[in-house]
Amino acid sequence: MKLVNWKSYYRDEQLFDYNLKDYKDDNIEIKLFNTNDENMKGDHQINYLNKYLGELPMMYYIWKNNLKSEYIKISQYRRDITYINYRELDKNKIQLICWWDENNNIKLKDRILQYRDPSGYIKETLWTFIKKHFSLSDKQLENMQNKTSYRCMAVFVWAMNWDVYCKLCEFIFGFLDVLFPNESWKNVDTIFNFRNNQKELYYKKYEKSNDWVFEDNRYLTFIIEDILSVILGQFFDIFGNNKYWDETYIITEVNKDIEVFNIIRFYKLNIKCNPFRIYVKCLDNESYEYLHYFFMDENNWEFNIINIIKSDELYDERAIKLDINEYIDLNDPLDLYQNKYNIKSICDYYCD
Repeated sequence: MKLVNWKSYYRDEQLFDYNLKDYKDDNIEIKLFNTNDENMKGDHQINYLNKYLGELPMMYYIWKNNLKSEYIKISQYRRDITYINYRELDKNKIQLICWWDENNNIKLKDRILQYRDPSGYIKETLWTFIKKHFSLSDKQLENMQNKTSYRCMAVFVWAMNWDVYCKLCEFIFGFLDVLFPNESWKNVDTIFNFRNNQKELYYKKYEKSNDWVFEDNRYLTFIIEDILSVILGQFFDIFGNNKYWDETYIITEVNKDIEVFNIIRFYKLNIKCNPFRIYVKCLDNESYEYLHYFFMDENNWEFNIINIIKSDELYDERAIKLDINEYIDLNDPLDLYQNKYNIKSICDYYCD
């Protein structure tokens, strides 16, 4: 098998809402992974930590159980990479869905965990671990910490070869083992108590009342994401340029009788083909004002690729035109460019 795409989800209804299915052909296998399934078979199952570590329990399960494939892609139920550049993966590079270059006056050491580590324990442990893990001299570590130009990333959606995947997991979970010795990071109470102690120190140190944004259980996930966002590019060769993703546009037309749930269904079923933008063209002012408020002002964080436009507004001419009750049915996002897809009725899908 050339590539295995491990796709995470955390609620059973997401299988239906997003048309998720296991799939296999000569080049790719899609394996769905419920990160909340605590009864999953096999050793090294830590799905009970999903609410604390996000997709990391899936990555840990694959790595520790040595579920090897030549290439591996980690994606999410509503985020994926369309085009995989195998030539670059063969050079031991990591392909990312989201990355950018930062050139500013902020040193790398100050860019990480700015207000998220009031005790300083995470930072101190991180630099000690990095120096030992990558066999750096004091000078090499100092030079890296003082960089003001570096490559950043976001979102755990990436592809790489198996050897690089193992090295990445060794870094992530090796750091957790040092941060919380004796694998105590697998203990919910350890994570919970550490977060609360950090919160208490934050308020004592900064004397602010409303700026602690890690009230939910994902505090440790935020920490790992923040570290990897900057550190990954220092020790791994990362790249992006997902050329097909930027070329996929969908447009549908609605009028004042439209219900929001119709657009949400349309969005969820069509997100599988990895559109860069979904245009919702309003044929009247009433629908425009109503939908613009709901999707742009109130829910943009969740539906950020939806663009509510007026009837006379321009949109990308490459957009695929669909009825509000239609969706693109495919297995892999790349199928759209290989003409291996069908346009089906949403009504039939929900009736079935």
